[in-house]
Amino acid sequence: LLDTKVYVKPLNAHLYIPYSSFHPRSALTGFISGEARRYICLCSNPFDALEQSRLFVQHLQARGYPLSVIIPQLCKVQYNRRLEYLKLEPGPDSGSGSVPVLGQRRLVPFILPYTPATQSWSVQSALVSHFGTLTPHLRPMVVWKNWKNMQQTLGIHWPRSRPQHPPVAT
Repeated sequence: LLDTKVYVKPLNAHLYIPYSSFHPRSALTGFISGEARRYICLCSNPFDALEQSRLFVQHLQARGYPLSVIIPQLCKVQYNRRLEYLKLEPGPDSGSGSVPVLGQRRLVPFILPYTPATQSWSVQSALVSHFGTLTPHLRPMVVWKNWKNMQQTLGIHWPRSRPQHPPVAT
């Protein structure tokens, strides 16, 4: 089971545009439905998306947004339209070329740490077989990132095997 949800960095201060700013009304309200749509796309469980939206409302209220502005914007998005938001089903506003695709399948990157242990894993074939049965419109792509070893984590700099001599002036 592939379960995804929104990750929020611990130091995120949720500093959205204050409602009392002199931005145009569309700038003050447009990002609300966009952010709710992002929660729906990132959360595979509807309850997780609902919880993220609830927290989002609290953060907006802390920035001075009244509920009379927030609620109509949140009502524009619905979890049952998730595949349309992911552009896996054609929607009324989907034009050609609006989503980066490879052929007819959308790329989904999986970023995994590269270690000697993960070298033997057959992650790519497992993801391809899983996605092929689940959603044929998605194409998984495994991206390996450099994993810090203990020396890099602790910031230890070992001396080189040969001592480095300063250049001789001529």
